[in-house]
Amino acid sequence: MTKILCFSSQKGGVGKTTLTALVGTHLWASGKKVIVLDCDDPQHSLHRQRLNDLERLRNEPVLAQEFSSQGLSPYEIAASNVKQAVSVLRMLKQSGMADYIFVDLPGTLNVSGVEGLSELLDLLIVPFEMEAKVFASGVETLTFHRRVNPGLPLAMVYNRVKKGESPVFMDSISDYLDKMNFGYRFKTILYDRVFMKRDSSTLFP
Repeated sequence: MTKILCFSSQKGGVGKTTLTALVGTHLWASGKKVIVLDCDDPQHSLHRQRLNDLERLRNEPVLAQEFSSQGLSPYEIAASNVKQAVSVLRMLKQSGMADYIFVDLPGTLNVSGVEGLSELLDLLIVPFEMEAKVFASGVETLTFHRRVNPGLPLAMVYNRVKKGESPVFMDSISDYLDKMNFGYRFKTILYDRVFMKRDSSTLFP
């Protein structure tokens, strides 16, 4: 059965697009059928990343050979917007064309169609950083989706955490999220490393 997933936060720059590329590409390379709808209009940074990745293949024969050795065709990354995505997602889910559909949203909830899109999601994952504004935006995101779609599974992941970050602040965030009973809090911590963003690819896991 097709699952629709989304990394989302009211705060831009917390790693939503990077995590979408990393996880989507990993699942695709593992043999799953993946489709991505890039709804971060008008930036469409994930769609542009795919175009850049394909351009590299055309200009770098060694890289093209490496990609060919995977024996896989690139998964689809389509540029869209939130409002259009609602009808597209319904069609894609009914068609069974994909095991996983990822939706890359803009860094705001103040956009037409986002409530309808929330109702179609099977999992929402909110990246949290150890910074007060990111924390507040993440809580706003969780609260919004809980209101719109009370049955939606919500998950949280710590992303771009600096080495030596205060465990007291992290524990206080975790305690608050647990008390609010928002959903699943991932125990995995993704530390802030340059290669996580630099090496993210839509063609190589």
